[in-house]
Amino acid sequence: MKKTMLTYKTLDRFEAEYITENYTGAELESIELAAYVANMNRSSRPEWTESDIFTDFLRVLKIHKITVNKKEDKIMLKDGDKITVHFINHWMHKIPTEEKVGTTGIIFEVKTVNNKIGFDGNINKSPYTCRGELFTPFAAYSWCVIFRNEKTGRLYRYSSIQNDLEEVTNLKDGYIDKIAWLVA
Repeated sequence: MKKTMLTYKTLDRFEAEYITENYTGAELESIELAAYVANMNRSSRPEWTESDIFTDFLRVLKIHKITVNKKEDKIMLKDGDKITVHFINHWMHKIPTEEKVGTTGIIFEVKTVNNKIGFDGNINKSPYTCRGELFTPFAAYSWCVIFRNEKTGRLYRYSSIQNDLEEVTNLKDGYIDKIAWLVA
């Protein structure tokens, strides 16, 4: 987005708080214009604060029918969410695991420890997983481990490229339950 001395604070806040990657060129121009209009309105309303200007900016975007989504809407799993863990192979088939391995089919609660999001997945306290600690961050799992949000039914996996969770969109809703087990 093009920023001017008049609009940079409004547009910086917009980029920090809202998802901005999906706008077309015409929508970006409208957003820039909306920031300009909101900041120009301050000249007729000198009592306005930065917060008032930003609220007016969002109002102008609504008039132009530009949808805005807060970044927190992008959070996929958060503390307190209930998940199940599934292992898949390259063909998107569920990999059978022995009961003593542990995590398949058990419902876990997502939590944050030391600014890392994960769950208590090392139920056998294996010394090879997170130094034997019970808490296991999502980053410790490879792409072939699917986490299912029990409330929404959405599927996620950890992407080492994005260094974050990503939604698994190449599986149909509920597909993880219908996947045939591989026969060894």
